[in-house]
Amino acid sequence: MTFAVEHASLNTLWANLIIEELSRLGVQHCCVAPGSRSAPLTLAAAENESLQKHVHFDERGLGFYALGLAKSTQSPVLVITTSGSAVANLYPAIVEASVTGWPLIVLTADRPPELINCGANQAIVQEGIFSPEYVKQLSLPCPQQETGPHWLLASLDQAWHQAEDVGKCLHINLQLREPLYPGTCPTDFTHYLKHVERWLHSASPWFEYKAADRPLTLNTEDWNQFAQASGVVIVGQQTRQQDAEAILQLSRQLGWPVIADVQSGLHGHKETISRVDLMLESTGFTTMLNRCQHILQFGGRLVSKRLQQWLESRQLNNYWLVDQCVTRLDPGHFISRIYQQRPQEFIAALPKTAIPENKDECNSSYKGLMARLYDMIDDFSGAELNELTVAREVSRHAGKAEIFAGNSLSIRLLDWVGGQGREMKVISNRGASGIDGLLATASGYAEGSNKPLIALMGDLSFLYDLNSMTLAAKLKTPLVIVVPNNDGGGIFNMMPIPDATTATTYFRTPHNLDISKVAPLFGVQAATPATLPEFQDVLQQALDYAGCTLIQIRTPDDEALKLMMELRSCVRESGS
Repeated sequence: MTFAVEHASLNTLWANLIIEELSRLGVQHCCVAPGSRSAPLTLAAAENESLQKHVHFDERGLGFYALGLAKSTQSPVLVITTSGSAVANLYPAIVEASVTGWPLIVLTADRPPELINCGANQAIVQEGIFSPEYVKQLSLPCPQQETGPHWLLASLDQAWHQAEDVGKCLHINLQLREPLYPGTCPTDFTHYLKHVERWLHSASPWFEYKAADRPLTLNTEDWNQFAQASGVVIVGQQTRQQDAEAILQLSRQLGWPVIADVQSGLHGHKETISRVDLMLESTGFTTMLNRCQHILQFGGRLVSKRLQQWLESRQLNNYWLVDQCVTRLDPGHFISRIYQQRPQEFIAALPKTAIPENKDECNSSYKGLMARLYDMIDDFSGAELNELTVAREVSRHAGKAEIFAGNSLSIRLLDWVGGQGREMKVISNRGASGIDGLLATASGYAEGSNKPLIALMGDLSFLYDLNSMTLAAKLKTPLVIVVPNNDGGGIFNMMPIPDATTATTYFRTPHNLDISKVAPLFGVQAATPATLPEFQDVLQQALDYAGCTLIQIRTPDDEALKLMMELRSCVRESGS
């Protein structure tokens, strides 16, 4: 490979150096929002053949689209924006990406220093605009001959690896003076590039970075004391299939039951306990679970509030968490050990231990109870079209499609009634857990995975991100957007708001919209089935269609709450 030495301007050269180095560091996808100040960066990205480019006019949606790409490809994604409020619009996606450890690289064009704080157009203070809690900041000056390319490349490499080490996004802010667009007479920069001669003719980054190994230090006696007691394995947010398989194998060796969060990739697996938020309504289940003395948890960010409350109530001295994330994932503040490792690596390094004698007895007790409770839940769901049966039917297609779960009711209903006998691959934005950017994230994920995806989200979440329907409409693989429309924020029906009028006006915020009518605007197909068989047929047809389908389910505003309360009562009163 040979990097060109002729460029239209120093702005163009720096832009090409930055884009090329980020590509060599591992960026494969580049998301671009149109803008003038960022023109050198956009043109450099457009000319770089190693990058796949994605363009969207809405920076907020673009950021979440990049997050979806990062989740599906499990690789860093670059986002390019112009100056001003365009940069601020990336903040929600950066927060979500950083708190969940997904790598986004944000490259923002900025006005030169003489145009900041003087009333110049489209100029805001961009340096440090994102909290250091969420980003590693690299501020680059206006391109100048006095600053060599070796400094630029080394600075990029250092910032990249520092962000990677702490699990944060990287914000690169580049100040640019005009001219921003290339002229017709290129300049030969051979002399300027002499210090990076070896880089010009290679395909490698400017310098290699070798992180220090962090081997597991756990002696055999310590592990045996932990493993020989009765315990439970909890699996939170996970992404890798090889981790799931290693966790199951360890649970078999320990004889410990596995509680699978809806995001774990093991929810619904025949060897795990799913639907735990609902199961904890059962006195029989809670009594059985209270016998455990030790907890081994893989991954954090548990969806079930009741499971989190149970963990906090136990206050056990031996509660271990294994997660690669550098952030402390311990909202109850009772975890006694944290191992910052991938589950598969942690398990592979464990000392050999004897299998507990009561292994089979312990697991069979859980399995018998779970079978009875699961049958009760499935019988309760029934054959009417409502938010519970919608979630159930979506989960039944888990073998054919992955599932993107919106926040609020959607992911909770999947946890309650989804996945018996079939594990679900559920993707979600459960970091900041907002309702913004869900459609964009699902679209980016579908683009990166190139597999069928069902996105289940509420009506307000859908409306909040309506601009991103332009992204969904571009897809060539099945994306089925399922929206139970209960005319507002149904989750607030579950909150103890004393006055009904206040709850409706200020919390539920009804909109009285038929959301299926937006489909023709974006050129996607849509349906509003009225019965469960109709929904089943439409969902199947949509999964066979190479593109986007919007399915609206009309439901009464308080129906989901009533059904959930009835189901909880059934489990509680079963005595199981």
